Amino acid sequence: MLDFLKRYAASKTVRFHMPGHKGKIEEEALGEAAKLDITEIEGSDNLQNPEGIILESQRRAAKLFGSRETIYLVNGSTSGIYAAITGSIGPGEKLLLQRNSHGAAYNAVVLGDIDTEYIYPEYSEELGLPLGIDIVKLERALDESPDIRVVFVTSPSYYGICLDLESIAKAVHDRGAILIVDEAHGSHLSMSDGFPKSAVQSGADMVVQSTHKTLLGMTQTAMLHINSDRVDSNRVKKMARMYQSTSPSYVLMASIDHTVTYLSENRERIFEDYLGKLEAARQSISSIAGVKLLGEGDIPRGTELDKSKIVFSVEGIPGKKLERELRSRGIELEMSDFRYGVALSTFMDSEDDLKSLAQALEDISLNVVGRENETVKVPKLYSEVPEKNLSQREAFYSEAEKTKLKDSVGKTVASAITPYPPGIPLLVPGEVVEEDTISCIETLIDRGYAVLGVSDGKIDTIREV
Repeated sequence: MLDFLKRYAASKTVRFHMPGHKGKIEEEALGEAAKLDITEIEGSDNLQNPEGIILESQRRAAKLFGSRETIYLVNGSTSGIYAAITGSIGPGEKLLLQRNSHGAAYNAVVLGDIDTEYIYPEYSEELGLPLGIDIVKLERALDESPDIRVVFVTSPSYYGICLDLESIAKAVHDRGAILIVDEAHGSHLSMSDGFPKSAVQSGADMVVQSTHKTLLGMTQTAMLHINSDRVDSNRVKKMARMYQSTSPSYVLMASIDHTVTYLSENRERIFEDYLGKLEAARQSISSIAGVKLLGEGDIPRGTELDKSKIVFSVEGIPGKKLERELRSRGIELEMSDFRYGVALSTFMDSEDDLKSLAQALEDISLNVVGRENETVKVPKLYSEVPEKNLSQREAFYSEAEKTKLKDSVGKTVASAITPYPPGIPLLVPGEVVEEDTISCIETLIDRGYAVLGVSDGKIDTIREV
């Protein structure tokens, strides 16, 4: 694909087609990308019905990642989650959803009018983190609701926690259901044995990966891997067409194509080098006094750690303050929470990049910790399913009104309440506000977190007649 775009850009063809800039944007940084930015023309294929260079690229991607079929996504993993869920379950049918899933999964429930049950991850009070899924609890949930058609889980998490997907897949398949895995943060896993097994390798039926998060794709690029005969691939493809733009960016698609080509040719070399640099950096960080690095020994059996997520805390410093301290030293993190900072590393990080993180943390440990005596309290965000009054779809489309947080106890929310990052809802449409939830939201806002669905201290609740 990239070769085609380069040839077209060099051909000096007069462009009487979209886009309107005609490849002639004068601003230098945008101008080079604009030369490659085309629409569907002779030879460029069509993402909505790929038969040429896009199809060939998708087949190479499937070979690289080990799936049966791969669909390119230019509307992010969000569109892949929509397509996977609504492509495998119909209105009124039942989905078992890992509660700490991304908001896109909840949106898919609204779009598909899907009945939902939840399974919560195990939670470590000591670490202040959600961990794995208890297989016994999963099997019990499936046995108690034999009409569950699809199970949706997330692995790895923002913190690099990887589920025991082989055991989960067996439990799900033994009961005739389909397993979908949101592997948005794990597109790199299958590139090396130095990482936990990927969801595709572990037997998931469909896997959604964000190519842009940990590989070379530009922002918004992702892939949907179809991996078994349990999936009606034609229906999933139909849904993917529905949730993707009919004017997909060829620049974005070319970045996926380049990722596939580059990794097909170089993955062994680059990941061997990367894992060496990463291990050295992790050892350096873990040796700093006052710094705690999340490691394999911290998580229970039945889960693994994606070590590319460098998750750390500094004694006495809340996560948001730690993030600010690192920013002042020229380091920008992926995210922080009440306790931890999360540095998302990839094979594109140089040895110097990784050393700079360790040096900044050492400086903070030496010069900030001694003056900080803040107690880092981590609220348990995801503990039990709130009371539900309405289905998500019914609540989403109900007439709503703005209600002050302090006056919302007992009311039914019309919009999701979602701390971001990591984009996991505290409440979804149709659920009832409780005192503990308000306290948690107020704590998040007080600590500087963005909470989507809260504006000027008010939330959307269903208007009472």
